[in-house]
Amino acid sequence: MDYDQIIPLIVSAVQVQNLRIEQLQSMTALMMATNPNFTTVPLPGQPETNRLLDASPNPFTSTTNLRYNLLPEVNQAQIKIYDMRGVYQLNLDLTLVAGTGQVLLRSSDLGLKGQYVFALFINGSLLDAKTVVYQ
Repeated sequence: MDYDQIIPLIVSAVQVQNLRIEQLQSMTALMMATNPNFTTVPLPGQPETNRLLDASPNPFTSTTNLRYNLLPEVNQAQIKIYDMRGVYQLNLDLTLVAGTGQVLLRSSDLGLKGQYVFALFINGSLLDAKTVVYQ
């Protein structure tokens, strides 16, 4: 078999794996946000003080602020929004400034009214998740 035949197979396998990783991340975020007894073990190099704070206001009708804490060594941070079925809705890139920050979530960015999970990803790994209610 020559390389021209192998490369499409490898690309396809990587795409399948990436989809499965995204599915597992959304399920984990949903479990973290809805089960107070669910905990994760921090990965090496992932400080425990990077975290989500409560949304304000919550519940909200038009906008809410999603607040978070970041440490100086964070290279990439984002908040991903999922509905309660674990379906990805939106990605919000965060400003990489150490300390407490916030990002605005608009109801117009969401679909239907209801409960949503907002999940903090640091350097590509899921770190924390909470829920917010759009009324």
